[in-house]
Amino acid sequence: MTNRARPSGFLSSKSVPLLFASLGIIARIGIVLVSGNQLTNSLSGGGDAPAYLRLADSLYKHQGFSYVGQPSAFRPPLYPILLDGAHLTFGEHYIFAVRVLQLVAGIGMAWLCAVIAQEIWGVRSRNWCFALALIFPTLVYFTGEILTETFASFMAVLFLLFLVRSKSGRMSDYVCMGLVAGLAALLRFNMIFLPFIAGWRVLSTLKNGQRSRALLVVSFIPFCILLPWMIRNLVVFHGEVIYSTHTGMDLVEGIIEPEGRADQQQQQQILREAGWQMQGLERTDSLRLRYPSEPELNRQAMRAAVRLWRDAGWHGVKIILQKIGYFWLSTDQLVSISHFSRRVQLLRIAGVGFYWLSLAVAVAGMKKLLRVDVHLAHTLIIYVVIATGLHLLFAMNTRLRVPLVDPLICVLATYPFATSKRESSTGQTDVAPVLQEA
Repeated sequence: MTNRARPSGFLSSKSVPLLFASLGIIARIGIVLVSGNQLTNSLSGGGDAPAYLRLADSLYKHQGFSYVGQPSAFRPPLYPILLDGAHLTFGEHYIFAVRVLQLVAGIGMAWLCAVIAQEIWGVRSRNWCFALALIFPTLVYFTGEILTETFASFMAVLFLLFLVRSKSGRMSDYVCMGLVAGLAALLRFNMIFLPFIAGWRVLSTLKNGQRSRALLVVSFIPFCILLPWMIRNLVVFHGEVIYSTHTGMDLVEGIIEPEGRADQQQQQQILREAGWQMQGLERTDSLRLRYPSEPELNRQAMRAAVRLWRDAGWHGVKIILQKIGYFWLSTDQLVSISHFSRRVQLLRIAGVGFYWLSLAVAVAGMKKLLRVDVHLAHTLIIYVVIATGLHLLFAMNTRLRVPLVDPLICVLATYPFATSKRESSTGQTDVAPVLQEA
């Protein structure tokens, strides 16, 4: 055991992360207050908020998960159900209430990031990770958006916390991973891969009988959570849909509008190729009744997507590389912001710069983790590789990355503050394996 005095100075001061954390909380509160009970705010880029609101209104009016009585599986059900519950509880001010809930969830997500950082790097990284997660631009931004990102970030971090702790072999951690993975798949369709990550963690850390029980837990629990949704789809769509009807349109968007932000010309091309538009599908007036059922629309889009990707040839590779840039480097926030005010453009550019710096430090943190806990590092690498690979043929942008990756970046980026997990009240610290590797 090696003892050393607590280092003094700027980086060891508790007041600095406290200041940053306070600024992050103030910024989040400001966004909630400015946004109020409106559907969007001045910083908003638009998005899918109206679609979620229509589904919530349909549930509120006891018309089911549908548009004008037409059943839908185009959006995941959990967020519209939350909006409906808020409407029942808070009345006409429910949008503001949801933003307050997202404020709480965002702070909770930052706290969970801090707990993970302490598990991996030690106690001194905890406050810095909490502060970084609170001021991280993308995570702050989604506090005021009526979208799934904030709650999805919370669930992703909660899943990662149990994943990190599962090394001890406690079955409760695998049970919790299964519960979170199942709920996350009902919140965002692209989080369906989480049970597979849990399964890999089981295979890489457990052995023999314990491994079999844990594998059963992390697969069976998510299946049970998803089962009512799947049964509902099989019934209302007469066996044609199990999980989602979004795949076909997302594939078409992935080749025609890789950023997921269609301009008028791209919308017309989608209409020509796929025969319909998302905006037409998610109507709440009688024009929706002119469209076929969602399974038929999904099949039309799938056929169009296969043709478009085949015709793209090697140009499709270039599109995929561009989309990886949008997803991992947020280049979509630099090339598609001309319609915003100058102030918002500068904010987004500054946010991208902050993200690039954090990403660079997080990459260094992953290299450090490979030397400290190779099994965990490999699991996290597989996590980000699958999260990226699942989107390659679909639209890719910063928004799709945020809940899956950005909290993890906050955790990895605080590795420079790594210390022992055990620190005495006298200021003496046991040198952790992380530091010994240095």
